[in-house]
Amino acid sequence: MNDENKKLEAVRKSCVAAKAASVIVMILFIAATTMSLAGGLVLMLKSEATDNKIEKRFAGINEDKEISIGKYHIATIGRDGIVVDKKMEVTSSIPTLNAYFAQKSKSLSFVLGAHVLLITVFLAILTVSATLIMNVFDIIIKEGNPFTEKVKRKLTIAMTVLSAMVFFTAGIGFGALFGIVTWAVYTIMDYGCVLKTQSDETL
Repeated sequence: MNDENKKLEAVRKSCVAAKAASVIVMILFIAATTMSLAGGLVLMLKSEATDNKIEKRFAGINEDKEISIGKYHIATIGRDGIVVDKKMEVTSSIPTLNAYFAQKSKSLSFVLGAHVLLITVFLAILTVSATLIMNVFDIIIKEGNPFTEKVKRKLTIAMTVLSAMVFFTAGIGFGALFGIVTWAVYTIMDYGCVLKTQSDETL
């Protein structure tokens, strides 16, 4: 086995390991996304019943009790019932939805459910990202070489999708940075494909 074949075998082994790790991460994200989606929907759909249970639990207290997650204040429970923090209320640019949310945002369970669903969206994005990464490694294993047109195309698509996700979740700055990284990786892969073609023609 010459040096080139040894290096290709090392690439294949590393991609097998990376694919296995990506599969594990993807499965974990799928499980987390499913549980988060189910939890958010249950909280929103059964918000009234859940709020009633919470109020019964704290009935008869003589002082207000603050509910917070970390440094974020969520609501106050006391003699006036459940009072959701204004910053936690759900809003929408669509008038009909905004009117619905304005009414429902008085419910602690509904607000918590809505925020859990936002986390679900983020987890779904991570799941898609892990799937794309896994597919790239899978193609490299099947092709037997990282510098092929198929790998270059798939990697470019995966990184473009990830760039868009970063843009919409982390902001313009990080999105632009990831876009530049995608462009750089594309040019490197393109050059590698050219060198491989020249090497194959020489042989």
